Amino acid sequence: MAKPLPIPSYPAKIIVPTPRSDPSAQALKLLRQQARSILESKETYSVTFSPVLCPEGKNHFFTLQPYMWLRKDGNWEKRDGHRNPYCDLPKGQQQLSEMSRIVLTLALAARHLPERKDAATQRMHELLEIFFVNPETMMIPEVRYSQCNPGETPLKGNSAFIIAIRNLILVTQALRVTSVDSVLDQQLGRWFQIQIEWMTSSDQGKEVANCGDNKEYWYHAVMASHYAYVDPSRAITYAINYLNTLMTRYPEPAAFFAQDLNRTRPRHYTLFALEPTFILVDLTRVSPLPPPAHILTYIENLIDFAHTVKPGAIEVPLEMEGRYERQIAWFQRMLAAWKGSPVGSGGDLPDGEGWSKGWDMWMRTMWGFV
Repeated sequence: MAKPLPIPSYPAKIIVPTPRSDPSAQALKLLRQQARSILESKETYSVTFSPVLCPEGKNHFFTLQPYMWLRKDGNWEKRDGHRNPYCDLPKGQQQLSEMSRIVLTLALAARHLPERKDAATQRMHELLEIFFVNPETMMIPEVRYSQCNPGETPLKGNSAFIIAIRNLILVTQALRVTSVDSVLDQQLGRWFQIQIEWMTSSDQGKEVANCGDNKEYWYHAVMASHYAYVDPSRAITYAINYLNTLMTRYPEPAAFFAQDLNRTRPRHYTLFALEPTFILVDLTRVSPLPPPAHILTYIENLIDFAHTVKPGAIEVPLEMEGRYERQIAWFQRMLAAWKGSPVGSGGDLPDGEGWSKGWDMWMRTMWGFV
């Protein structure tokens, strides 16, 4: 029998839709603290800073399949839901994720904290140029070596690359929250356009685009988010068309979640399927207008169904004792905001009871931007 997963100190971070333009006072207070800390730091980020670089070239984004374990006979096997620390040794994904959150934090500071605008903008430019532009440190847009099987040669990424790069959504959000200079804007626009083209034409992209589980939803959320930066009107059409396709294919929530419910962590993967879906819903609208009514009805039904999902064996007690419901609360808050309902009933901060340290400062800040 598989060993139950431990309860972490913090709940997993959630990528929320585009931050609202009128955040709470508590969110601005926390944002000010984060901005000060970031501006005092000199740390920069790049896939080339990973202690384990891609053998095919240091500028490639390189990750290993996290659930692969080496058996005694020398072969590798997948143990769904159980991360292998060895497969976390390449730190390119960590570099990308940290850069993305910090860039969005700086963009929000530039927009909402007048006293920090110039410094935040300058620091944001520095981080973006290092990660996306400088030939020595830039990440190559094509993600050919993400989620490689450590037991296979030559190296080959798979369709789960989209999970590893999903935090790029935060970068395109940042570039819509505040502007960068025209030269950098053109350079970044080209980078994201190249990645769109690769995701559309590559075997990895074609495979994940219709795979029927949360990876497919993340793929289309990332695509729509990229378009929201490089071609905003196309992003709206893309998101609406894809969601309409989903609603036709999966008219009932049980069908929408079907593949993920059959895995070892049904509650985790239910939340992980809701996350990109809400990103897509957000991109169907022109602020301050809400998403189309039929789409709101659909995602409300998804949330109602999510409450009925039972934990898998390895999720007990991880997703019990109210922890699962406190994560669903984020999606309820997003839906309430789009429907014009008061979100204040959720409090100034998200409920972190059940984890020893609760939600981290990033998530506590973002709660007030939902």
